[in-house]
Amino acid sequence: MRFGRGKESRRAVWALLACCLLVSAACAQSRMRAAEAHYNKGQELRQTGDLRGALNEFKKAADLSPHSAGAHYMLGATYYGLGDWTSAEKELKTALELGYREAAVHALYGLVLDRLNNKQGALKEHQEAVRLAPNEASYRVNLGLAQEELGDIGAARASFEFAMQLNPHSQVVLINAGHFYANQGEIDKAIDLLRQAVRKPPEASELGPSIEYAQKRLAELESQRRAVNQSGIENHADGSPNKPRS
Repeated sequence: MRFGRGKESRRAVWALLACCLLVSAACAQSRMRAAEAHYNKGQELRQTGDLRGALNEFKKAADLSPHSAGAHYMLGATYYGLGDWTSAEKELKTALELGYREAAVHALYGLVLDRLNNKQGALKEHQEAVRLAPNEASYRVNLGLAQEELGDIGAARASFEFAMQLNPHSQVVLINAGHFYANQGEIDKAIDLLRQAVRKPPEASELGPSIEYAQKRLAELESQRRAVNQSGIENHADGSPNKPRS
């Protein structure tokens, strides 16, 4: 009889454990569904430009599912959009540690590190983004900007030229390449690229100079070139040995 009662007791224990596991699984599924709902709501709010609202939703998603790399990535992206570089760095680093090692994560992490003045770290992340997605022009632009910042002009030139080969009609590529060539004193090439850029409808982008910058820089460069041309005409009239060739 004692054996029988022991057997019944063990059965009761196993039944209780099974019940607890079922309840635990149901709770976990409920938390996951809630986290997903907050994540999706955050995406909707972010698309409408409500970054603060999106941030709150992504925080709730991460609280409910702390090991969700996607939630941490979106937190990082939203913090970046709000200009909170330190919080963005923390969340993107967490996303990478959780295994979310997509090119987009490395690219955004590189932009954040650049904002935090970690130029070498930014370069490393942009190199990894290009390695993972070699045919994405925007990642080549990021890399070119980082290389220019560090004074590697030859490598930067190669990156911008590759980006233009990959997507010659991208406003982002044209503006950033024009910015680079203007910085190198290649005025005619810069003007050509910026003119192409300003003719296009504005593209939403977090990469470097904006369309407003492009319009302003283009006006400055055109004014500079007119001044140079006028100087050449005057020198020619004075019989200067520096007159331009006809």
